Amino acid sequence: IASDGSNLYITFADVDFNYALQVMKYSGEQWETVGTPGFSGKYCFDSNIKTFNGVPYIAFHSGENFFKASVMKWNGTKWVHVGEKYISGDDTHNISIEFSRSTAYVSFVDYSLSRSPTVKKFTGSSWEYVGESGIEEDHNYYYSLAIDQEIPYCMYSQSNYNYTLKLSKFVSGEWKTVGCPGFSPEYSLYPDLVFVDNIPYVAFADWTDYKLKVMRFK
Repeated sequence: IASDGSNLYITFADVDFNYALQVMKYSGEQWETVGTPGFSGKYCFDSNIKTFNGVPYIAFHSGENFFKASVMKWNGTKWVHVGEKYISGDDTHNISIEFSRSTAYVSFVDYSLSRSPTVKKFTGSSWEYVGESGIEEDHNYYYSLAIDQEIPYCMYSQSNYNYTLKLSKFVSGEWKTVGCPGFSPEYSLYPDLVFVDNIPYVAFADWTDYKLKVMRFK
């Protein structure tokens, strides 16, 4: 779900259109469809919607296109691609989109890169990697992207370290660890990263005791 301040937007895979995406908005009275249902291609099991300057954007993958990642925006008349049609190789998951004051960032787990979390940004004409084409050569399926003071941060569960959490930020041309890697309990899954007054907070599921927990960086 996303908001532009006046409207709420949701996106979902619609079974009536072979699990292609549909977007709807709520302006305070009723829900209405935005654009043509099924605009994305079939079998979209992973999508994320955000608004930027009042415009809804969607990052998603489509099984019809080997689960490559794509980004589209609503131009007032129809959904159009942002940059190239596909911004990744085959088989991407956990796709999300975030914005700084002027730049769109997309992150996803790239199965062609050993399930490494990967971040790309839009230059105005094309998508380019933020740092290497994979933040870390490890099987890190569970992660979350956030932007603070124009700096992208990525929180992820390290599968090679019993799924403890690690926070990285992109500064001086490379991804650098923030604090101590592996700071959380083992089997910390589904992290959700957010900044409040420039302080990172993360909520996650602790599968050692099946509880929801929240931690912050001091």
